[in-house]
Amino acid sequence: MLSFPAGAPHEVLNQYGESVQMWGGGLYEHDSYFKATIFIGTDCAWLLVVVPFAVKVVADYRRRGDMGSRINLLTFFSLALYYAVSMSFGATFNELHLLYTALLSLSFFGTVTLSLSLLGERPEDFEYTTPKGAVAFLAITGSALFAAWLPDIVGAYLTSGTLDLIEVYTTEVTYVVDMGIIAPLMFFTIGHLRRRTYTGCVLLRLLLRVCLGVGVVLVFQTVVQVLGRVDLPVQAVISKTAVFVILALCAVLIDKKIHVTETATNAV
Repeated sequence: MLSFPAGAPHEVLNQYGESVQMWGGGLYEHDSYFKATIFIGTDCAWLLVVVPFAVKVVADYRRRGDMGSRINLLTFFSLALYYAVSMSFGATFNELHLLYTALLSLSFFGTVTLSLSLLGERPEDFEYTTPKGAVAFLAITGSALFAAWLPDIVGAYLTSGTLDLIEVYTTEVTYVVDMGIIAPLMFFTIGHLRRRTYTGCVLLRLLLRVCLGVGVVLVFQTVVQVLGRVDLPVQAVISKTAVFVILALCAVLIDKKIHVTETATNAV
């Protein structure tokens, strides 16, 4: 956030001989102008939304410790892991590299520990319903991730070139995480929902809330890019921002329809 506005934007040649505009100041001095605005937008979302959410979630978890509070805490850890992976492997080395690494470690082990805790519960201790539209939502969202990123990769293969926005980087971490982990997890969850398993219920609630978090971050990223006067093609805004914001709103509606009762404690 403190890196905005840009310090001293300038042009450099990347490894492919292409001219790339660099941010030129602050924490993201050595990142491209396009990527720096995305990173700053993400930082703003974290400082203004995710961190306050985390404080509330931890307080609820310490006070109640029920399934709902644990899933909210797992949502925070999952979002933190996504952010840490993106910054650790995607951003140019900067002063916060050790912080990114620490966050990656904390969020990874937090995600694993809470996942094992939730999935280790006895299914018979819970009564839950899967709302209509949940399976369709997961299928559409999982497919949308492939539809958003796969054409860029296929296009690079067909032209024997590289990604359009590779700029000064070696790869696109978002493509890897979304298509290699998030999308497959959604289709994996669909399989469990069709078998009406407890695992499916847990994963559904987690994915719905993660989708909401990603939608919020995308809004901040787009606002900062507009303020930074980044040239955003209308097609890209629709396919890579608007669609996922709409899906995030749908996730909220579906999540509100889920009812889980802990039969052993009579707590919701």
